[in-house]
Amino acid sequence: LCPQYLGLNLDREELQDSWQRTYGVPGKEQFTAAMDLIQTKFQCCGASSGSDYTLSWWKIRELAPPTLFVPLSCCILQEPIEFLDPKPLNTNICQDSNVDKFRSARYLEGCFERLE
Repeated sequence: LCPQYLGLNLDREELQDSWQRTYGVPGKEQFTAAMDLIQTKFQCCGASSGSDYTLSWWKIRELAPPTLFVPLSCCILQEPIEFLDPKPLNTNICQDSNVDKFRSARYLEGCFERLE
């Protein structure tokens, strides 16, 4: 999962752009599963933060359920190894729009730093 071990350079803007254009898009299930694995394994959300999803095709094209602000893999899970079928400890709090509420149920840090 560490790009430098594969001889790849990691660029924040490219990662964020790929994340926003590809996550949750039909036909891109492998990318989505890989990002879900990263988010659960490294306890992070999005490339920079969960706000990356606000402008993602996943949200804009309404591929996400309307009640989700971030994927369930951004939430603190009952079983972190279940990234393909994530079950948050508290979905309602994780998906709240108020940072003071969701900070206790959602990963706040972006994944870019964790992948460097």
